[in-house]
Amino acid sequence: MKTLPAAMQTALDSGTTTFCHCWMLTRTDGLVLGFTDHDTNITFTPVSTPVTFEALTGLTATNVAQTTGFNVDNLDVVGALVSSKITEFDIISGFYDNAQIVVYRVDWSNTASNTILISGSIGEVSRGRQYFKAEIRSLMHYLNQPTGRLYRKTCDADLGDTRCTVNLAPLTVTATVGSVISNRMFRSSTASLYTGSIIQGWFNNGQLTWTSGANNGRKIEIKQHAIETSTHLFDMWEVMPYSIAVGDTFSIKPGCDKAIETCNIKFANVANFRGFPRMPGNDAIARYVNSGDRNDGTSLYT
Repeated sequence: MKTLPAAMQTALDSGTTTFCHCWMLTRTDGLVLGFTDHDTNITFTPVSTPVTFEALTGLTATNVAQTTGFNVDNLDVVGALVSSKITEFDIISGFYDNAQIVVYRVDWSNTASNTILISGSIGEVSRGRQYFKAEIRSLMHYLNQPTGRLYRKTCDADLGDTRCTVNLAPLTVTATVGSVISNRMFRSSTASLYTGSIIQGWFNNGQLTWTSGANNGRKIEIKQHAIETSTHLFDMWEVMPYSIAVGDTFSIKPGCDKAIETCNIKFANVANFRGFPRMPGNDAIARYVNSGDRNDGTSLYT
């Protein structure tokens, strides 16, 4: 049961209220934004520093669906792309995916009188040409997320992180778009792609970061890297939000398919492999003893 501030409860009991909704959003890049459905800006201090909640941003919220137990409370927010703080590029770039959000009910005539309606994170974000729609999920949805490590044959570290330890700096290559096939596929013949140990598929599952052009700053994963007669072909998993143009520059890191063979041959990093390649599979359950087998208790892998 939610206990309301005394001033808010008194206003509710009177039958005449001056309430509005305020959304405090913390994006994945750390930027804190505030929005309200009131007709003027509202400033109060929900955290350690004051936050100004911007009015007239075209935000409309559905009713909050709140339940007991372990069900996930949720609501949808629909807004027009009219605020200078909400840009189409930021939405496409994923700054709002899983961003933290707190929804307040605030008395705009006395902002000290406020209460939290729901807190959680941004779920699915969809967009049209002039609007966006964001799903807000309560904190309960984190209980539906798997946490911790899984026992599996493949590595569960990210290439280059502190558990993997591979130094990606000397393996990162900068290049330029030579020709464009589509908004997710292009070719490059930059000389840096023909040095070192770069072979067919070297950049499969790698990360490409645009360093100039309309997509500057955008990061994308490479689906396929192929070496043709006199050029390198790059096919990305997703279509870029803005057009790729000849002359756009990018940096690209090699990828890893998480297999121990790749870890050994490509990166010589088996000592830091974070998987369990010798974990028995379903075939081990169905095995039976043969008289010709080496039944001396030693490892089957030696």
